[in-house]
Amino acid sequence: MSAHLGIKKGGVFNLGQVNSIEKRISRMNYCQLEVEPELTFSNGLAYTKLALTPVKANKIDAIIGLLPNQNGKSLMVTGFVDLDLQNLFKSGKRLTFLWRQFDQKSQILKLAYQHPNLIRSPVGLGLKFDLLKQDTTFLTRSFTISVRLDTKTTQMAFVVDFMSSRVLGIVLPETTQLELSDFNLQYFGFDFSQTTLDDPINPLEGYRWSLGLNMGSKQIVENASIPAEAYDSLKINTVQLKFDLGGAYNQPLGSFFVAHLDLSTGAIINENSMFLNDLYRLGGINSLRGFNDLELFASSFVLARIEARLLIGDKSRIFLFYDQAFMDNNVQKYQDTPFGFGAGLMLGLGSGTLQLAYALGKSSQQSLSLNQAKIHLGYVAKF
Repeated sequence: MSAHLGIKKGGVFNLGQVNSIEKRISRMNYCQLEVEPELTFSNGLAYTKLALTPVKANKIDAIIGLLPNQNGKSLMVTGFVDLDLQNLFKSGKRLTFLWRQFDQKSQILKLAYQHPNLIRSPVGLGLKFDLLKQDTTFLTRSFTISVRLDTKTTQMAFVVDFMSSRVLGIVLPETTQLELSDFNLQYFGFDFSQTTLDDPINPLEGYRWSLGLNMGSKQIVENASIPAEAYDSLKINTVQLKFDLGGAYNQPLGSFFVAHLDLSTGAIINENSMFLNDLYRLGGINSLRGFNDLELFASSFVLARIEARLLIGDKSRIFLFYDQAFMDNNVQKYQDTPFGFGAGLMLGLGSGTLQLAYALGKSSQQSLSLNQAKIHLGYVAKF
């Protein structure tokens, strides 16, 4: 706590640090202040007393999705499990695990560890491993190391990302362009984020935004099962850029209504050597609702998510939503403007939260119909 607040025993008194205590503790999900900090002076020394209570912050999040199968005549059950353990060993450390099956033969695995306040400093260390298996087409793995600096409302990080992707089968397009390839990629970048949300689960007001800038060195690895002439027009070593910007804003409209806007954009730039296993993935309950999870491939995109929320409790709301995306796929050479709309419910139940959403989606590749409706049901349990 001393390292997180920047207040050390025997240090010089700083009123600004004391005034920022409430804001800093509000960002710690696993504890909260019962009353305002108590400040007293005695014999030339300042004493700060904090009345803290623990908060259930660990969570298990499970969601079941009912989606149309590829044949369009039956339903496919998908889902994911998200485990988030906070304040490990009562030292602020955090461990997260996520597994998601978004197709019959496709799945995602994410494992991350955060170690705050190295040597009692405001600097923290983050480690993350990601794995994406796209049916029988390709497998992508990445390992990320980040060094983070936390302040009162912001977080800055220097990031190094080691990524490798391998083609699982021979996939040659009808055109001369190779759509999939084995490659290794090393990104070096910078992330910045800021938040003023008054509540992380059911915010009434405030905003959050984040920025990511990455530059990488990319090496194409020739696959013996792919004809050598497929690589003739490609540069084996290239520079790849990645840009991400996103944010959310909440505007109260009375005591119980909130207008919520979530906007995100991203672009991957590599004029010569870009493939499907490079691209962003859109679709799903946490992205473009009304589409299967990670269904759409994009080299650049803009995604706006608009919600009208009726608050029916501290952790409960009913909402109507409309999602609109503008995306470009430089590999398969097409542009699209998919959108989704629908309604949902978030209901606080004891130590957990029930989530239900019903969505319809349409793109140039998919016509709007009830057969394409997506139902997402999930429960987040905290302990």
